[in-house]
Amino acid sequence: MKQFVMLLCFAAACIGNTDIPVDIGILYSDEDPIADIAIRHMEVRFKLFTNYSINTHVVNVKDMGSCTVENIVCDIIEKGIYGIIGPPSEPTNLIVQSVSEKLELPQLQTFWNPAMNDADNRTQILNLYPDANMLGKAWATLIKEMRWRSYVLLYEDDESLLQAQEILKFRREAADDFPIMIRKLLPDSDQSTLLKEIKVSKQIHVILVCRSDRILDILKQAETINMFEDYRSYVLMSLDAHTIDISGLKNNSANITTLRMISTNKNSVRNVIRDWEFMEEQFQRPTKIDPETIKRPLTSGILSDLLTGTIEFDGFGRRKNFKLQILDFYNGRYRHTGDWSSEDPDHIKPLATPSNDTVYITDMNLQKGIIVRVAAKEGEPYVMSTYNNDTGQIEFEGYAVDLIDEISKLLKFSYEFYLVPDKKYGNYDPKIKNWNGLIREIIDRRAHLAICDLTITHERGRAVDFSMPFMTLGISILYSKATRKMPGLFAFTDPLSQDIWLCMATAYLIMSIIIYITARLTPSEWENPHPCDNNPQELENIWTFKNSFWLTLGSIMAQGCDILPKGLSTRMITSMWWFFSLIITASYTANLAAFLTNERMGPTIESYEDLAKQSLIKYGCVEGGATATFFRDSNVSTFQKMWRTMASTEPRVFQASNKDGVKKVKTSKRMYAFLMESSQIEYERERDCELTQVGSWLDTKGYGIAMPIILKSMHAECNEKYIDIMR
Repeated sequence: MKQFVMLLCFAAACIGNTDIPVDIGILYSDEDPIADIAIRHMEVRFKLFTNYSINTHVVNVKDMGSCTVENIVCDIIEKGIYGIIGPPSEPTNLIVQSVSEKLELPQLQTFWNPAMNDADNRTQILNLYPDANMLGKAWATLIKEMRWRSYVLLYEDDESLLQAQEILKFRREAADDFPIMIRKLLPDSDQSTLLKEIKVSKQIHVILVCRSDRILDILKQAETINMFEDYRSYVLMSLDAHTIDISGLKNNSANITTLRMISTNKNSVRNVIRDWEFMEEQFQRPTKIDPETIKRPLTSGILSDLLTGTIEFDGFGRRKNFKLQILDFYNGRYRHTGDWSSEDPDHIKPLATPSNDTVYITDMNLQKGIIVRVAAKEGEPYVMSTYNNDTGQIEFEGYAVDLIDEISKLLKFSYEFYLVPDKKYGNYDPKIKNWNGLIREIIDRRAHLAICDLTITHERGRAVDFSMPFMTLGISILYSKATRKMPGLFAFTDPLSQDIWLCMATAYLIMSIIIYITARLTPSEWENPHPCDNNPQELENIWTFKNSFWLTLGSIMAQGCDILPKGLSTRMITSMWWFFSLIITASYTANLAAFLTNERMGPTIESYEDLAKQSLIKYGCVEGGATATFFRDSNVSTFQKMWRTMASTEPRVFQASNKDGVKKVKTSKRMYAFLMESSQIEYERERDCELTQVGSWLDTKGYGIAMPIILKSMHAECNEKYIDIMR
């Protein structure tokens, strides 16, 4: 109303005659309880601050049809009006707008009218409500700045869905097509069924697009089913939402955000509110109103600036160059936390300085006395659990526990640790489109924070937020040192396996017996014991068991024997044994030299290139961890080859934890290498001299504290306090 008064003042000034009253038509609905007050306030202000009089032709068009409204408009036009204010809604506006355009009569609209975007160039139709497209961008920018990964859009009717089209358009243009739910509010007042569906879906962000008079009732129903706990966020898409008193909601730990155009902190707005309150009190009295009494409180205000800021219109009658304020409901009242301007529609200027006692719109109030739940994965030396026999409870210790403890002292909050049930760090499964491990605990809001040797990665950073790295590291190779042992009493048997030794003993026994039997059967091996006796009665054979075993033993020892076979058959068998003995002796000698050389050898691999080129030594990493993700997603050909090798090796080379990987390295006798973070390798090396690090870092990364994306202020404070602790 106040803006239109100024327009009428300009029109009256153009007339140039102060004696001529300014006639205006006002179409309103008595559904608005303060409409009558606003009209009376305009009349008084116009008279007090101008030299012109005003005649208002006020008509209540509630529940009137188009034909009736058309007749009313024609009647008041015949009275010589200079302009029309209203009507207050779209259904009756079409006929009024049509008449105004035809007669070139100025019309002032005060409601959201998307049809203005499709209109031809005009000057007589002006809409004080912000441009529909630009206002939609303001809401979309708010959602973008809050970094919502998913949300529920609750709308009342088709017009409400149209108001949210810029938000939906922003989702389509986003790089990652995040999931959303779109639900229409039920026609009756009971929305419990719809709200329960949202709660079961685990969606924590809600955008409510409806009339302002329905907002409080819906929020109360959400409170009834416990949808106002920590991490839940509501955006109220109504410029009048800040006028709703929601301080009566109990256990309200959720974030409630909205936009407003009129700042209640401005003196001009306060004066108007005071005037309306006074006039409402006076008009409700049955006694006659004293004009002087009304004049005194109204003249105390100064008509210095416009309630909704500077008014500018484009060639289509749409309002441009307007500003909005972001409000966050905090401690029972709305606080101004940021500004949006149509001159820079893609950004929001946050206000988060101690001087004006404001916080980010996604702040978590640590003063509420809540206990911060910290999820962790057990692993030395970051998080270790011990059982306290005195208290009967599990206690935690380690570097990560000490870090959280120091931060809690500075930020003054209580905390409790618990171990993640599936014992996973956090990996995204594209098949089921879900996370596991610590990241899942944060997403599902079962934990406020997650800390251990949790690596900050780009993929995890899209699901949760991270603090500054509290440790910088890289992937390297854990391997077992070559150890030189003192030779044992039977070390000479090491070059050949036990089976070989048993086979050789068996062959020695069998060949000795064969030589004995053959020598007994062949006539050539029977000799005259008395060379001088040409006709001996008996012949003798020197190849007794003792001599047969001595011949085979001497040949395998490469020492020969004093007696040799004479018969063709025995010589052939003996030659075969000699050839076998030659091969066995040469092989044993070569293996013995190699065995003694291996005792003095160092690591067989010096870098990850050596590991990738060979196939004898197996290698692996923690399954589903950041190291596995690094190799899986790497564009380096060597790392791709290593990933394919690890993924295809049977039995599987992936380990459930770093502890299992270290155990595998120690028990594999230098036949397994484990890929893990350098900081953990350094820790294991200090505790076990049998382990060593091979090669340099494959990459550079850091460990950080994971938290929900909405905890921006805790993020900032954790970083600040961490720096103080490190100093």
